[in-house]
Amino acid sequence: MKQIRSREGFSLVELLVVVAIVAMLAALLTPTIQSSFEHAKSAKCLSNLHQIGTAVQIYVSDPANNGQFPPIFDTAAGSLSPLAALSNYGVTLSVLSCPSDPSPKPSYGSYMWNAVEQGETASDMQVFRRGRVITISKLSRLQLATDGPYGPTTGFPHPGPSFNILWADGHVTSSNAPVPVTP
Repeated sequence: MKQIRSREGFSLVELLVVVAIVAMLAALLTPTIQSSFEHAKSAKCLSNLHQIGTAVQIYVSDPANNGQFPPIFDTAAGSLSPLAALSNYGVTLSVLSCPSDPSPKPSYGSYMWNAVEQGETASDMQVFRRGRVITISKLSRLQLATDGPYGPTTGFPHPGPSFNILWADGHVTSSNAPVPVTP
């Protein structure tokens, strides 16, 4: 009688084929996974700006602050200080840092702050535009902070490329193009 040998494992060719298939799938999925990470960072950044916006609104509504926006620029130190102004309202350095920023500043995080907002009340908010000072009529049109510059270039590498904007009324948007400040 003939004895039938049972196979115990895979042959070298079968293993190489499986490894090649796994490598091809990994190569195909890597850009998708990277894109997912960038979208997650952008969502975290939006969340951070929303938390900052909420803290600013709480700061303004605090009776001790007389309805004024927080002073973001410390004139005595000559530097940005949103952490000092908002730390009593739940803002930490990690909230002030965009996840896409490889090196946030230890004193104020990642976001660019509008120099207009320096302890003014909502009715006093003004911008210098076209050679004259204009009072902002709607806080929803005044940018407080952004993770990208106020010009045509983009900020941190969010998908798109896009950048996120915190508005003076507390709402947050994501934009692919600069949004002009209009009174």
